[in-house]
Amino acid sequence: MATALRYTLKRRFAMHLAAFGLLCAGALSVTVYLVTQRQESALIDRIVDDRMGALVKELAAGGAHPPRRGENAWGYVVRGPPDREGLPTRLRDLAPGRHAVST
Repeated sequence: MATALRYTLKRRFAMHLAAFGLLCAGALSVTVYLVTQRQESALIDRIVDDRMGALVKELAAGGAHPPRRGENAWGYVVRGPPDREGLPTRLRDLAPGRHAVST
């Protein structure tokens, strides 16, 4: 006759402790992932703002005319309607500000 498994107090405590440990590790992993994603987005936004600010200052001082191509990004600075005519068609109707446009 098969005997039923007996879960002693030690075994039950060990199983609950292991389950609690797995739950805590999973929650910590999800939290670290979400915080990392948020910080990455904030850092990218800050880098883009800094680069665009430098480009605007360079253009205000009579520097080179856009488009400026960087290692990972490129951009146009439009000073008025005549500059808008020189933009590619897919960029002409965009509102002022930053936009993610894939090539």
